[in-house]
Amino acid sequence: MNNELIKRCITGTAIGMGVWYIFLYTQPIIFSLLLIAILMLILFTEMPRLYNYKKPHAWLFTLIYPLLPFAMLITSNQHPSSRKLVILIFAVSFANDVGAYFIGKIFGRHKLCPSISPKKTIEGFVGGWAAIFLMLPFFISTSVVYAILGSFICAATATAGDLFESWLKRKARVKDSGTLLPGHGGLLDRFDSILAVTILVYMCRAFLPF
Repeated sequence: MNNELIKRCITGTAIGMGVWYIFLYTQPIIFSLLLIAILMLILFTEMPRLYNYKKPHAWLFTLIYPLLPFAMLITSNQHPSSRKLVILIFAVSFANDVGAYFIGKIFGRHKLCPSISPKKTIEGFVGGWAAIFLMLPFFISTSVVYAILGSFICAATATAGDLFESWLKRKARVKDSGTLLPGHGGLLDRFDSILAVTILVYMCRAFLPF
């Protein structure tokens, strides 16, 4: 196991445990304040690395990414009836990231989108899809067919969010959005798929039995 993987595992485990503890065992306002703090760090320390705030379209872009999905997360967290949406969003994103990373590392041979993210593979995408499929029934009561379809859509959305941020980084010629998280890069590198899945869940909540 190389140093990068060790750092990634330790940091990921610590962050995951910390986030779930705050979400489950503290008042909702504490988790909302954590999300606001993360958003502020992304806006003022990481986003300027990816694009120039002085450009005319920059602030309009910021309203959509990342402000809009963060606002959705914070709003859901503050209402007891919709907090389970936050759990679902984080669980889907985490399952996809873990499945895609480890399956991609072990079996990855065929590049998914080499012009944007050379390390992403089709095998990794399938691993993320499988991880979501195994996790989804714990949150939603549905048939196998809908679980397969739903997990595929979630995996595709999470991957699209990841690829979009990779595209921003490639345009800006930076490896990571930041250096705050050892083995992971910046906060946006961890939230890219979460932001995309958040928008997907909000679009689907009127039609699915969350």
